[in-house]
Amino acid sequence: MGGLVLAMIAGVLVPVIGILAVAAANPVPRDCSTGQATSTSLEGALLYSTGADLWYSEGFPGRPRKLVDYNPPRTRPTPGTTPSASAAVASAVPSSAPSASPSPVQPSPRVLAADISLDRKTVALLVLDAPNHQGGLILQLVSPGDAPGTPPVELGFDTGVDRKALNAFGVRFLATGKVLVFKPELKPVTGVFPPPSTPAAPAAPAATAPSPSPSGTPSPRPSPTPRAFVSGSASVDAEIIAPGPTPLVVDSASQQYLFSQGRAAWPDARGYEPPALLPGIRSRVDGATASAGIGTREITTPLLTKRLNQLVLGVAGEPGTRALCDLDGGTTPAVFSPDESRLALLQSGQTVVLDLSGAHSISHLLDGVLLAWRS
Repeated sequence: MGGLVLAMIAGVLVPVIGILAVAAANPVPRDCSTGQATSTSLEGALLYSTGADLWYSEGFPGRPRKLVDYNPPRTRPTPGTTPSASAAVASAVPSSAPSASPSPVQPSPRVLAADISLDRKTVALLVLDAPNHQGGLILQLVSPGDAPGTPPVELGFDTGVDRKALNAFGVRFLATGKVLVFKPELKPVTGVFPPPSTPAAPAAPAATAPSPSPSGTPSPRPSPTPRAFVSGSASVDAEIIAPGPTPLVVDSASQQYLFSQGRAAWPDARGYEPPALLPGIRSRVDGATASAGIGTREITTPLLTKRLNQLVLGVAGEPGTRALCDLDGGTTPAVFSPDESRLALLQSGQTVVLDLSGAHSISHLLDGVLLAWRS
């Protein structure tokens, strides 16, 4: 009888012990929404977009300034005016003239990328489908110190960009004050973005490699052959543009060339550090030394199998990462704070912020997309 009781007890305890052992070997990280709330009192210069607007703030909450507004102007009826009776009757009478076909719906303007200069005096932004520039990409400069309503300065316009690779667009100020732009291209550019600093030579046949410029770097003219596969796009161009009354493309080639050779050969790119190849994580963003992204982990127990999206942190250039907390499926990293102690993330069109020191939860920051965070 005693042996039977012991066997029954063992039959109950052994599976429980097994489950506990598996759980201990596969600890589930805490959820990013649990813990002490992250403070939303932030230092530095922040640049963010809300729909078709671009805002700049010194610190946060601070007093944000609207730098650009691409929303269509609102039309208001003139006070005291009403449609006349004759107009109402005329509109009710069927017309024999053929009705005009409806005009195509124009895509809404969208700020794809932006950066703040080192001295915080200038902002560079890439805008898709800006007013009067529908169907293309425009590069503009605006100063937070300008009077409200001052129009941005246009540096160039391009109609050949790849709309399916929006995450490959980028803009960055270099130490020399020039602007580095990344653009995924569908085809060789037929326009100018902006005019090259030297006259474009006739395009070489497709079987002929592009000839180098006198300085030893590729010619700024578009290549007749497809560019290398970089960042998920078949053709990502890198251009260094010198602002001024007549903006000039100082250097231009593929993003791959810039990363491998151009940053040493191009004078303005010396000192530029391209994104490290490691760690290999999804939706990765890089700070000066740290990287953050999304990792997936499968938890298997005798009772269930579950796949988790985790926020993982690592050191730029090194393969190892550590899971910090469990994330909702639609949340992705956006921008590190200048001191890398906090991380801004995008969540359903909003920006949240997380203190990376541990045991903190994400806090809502703003209704919009944080694009840049400068010390």
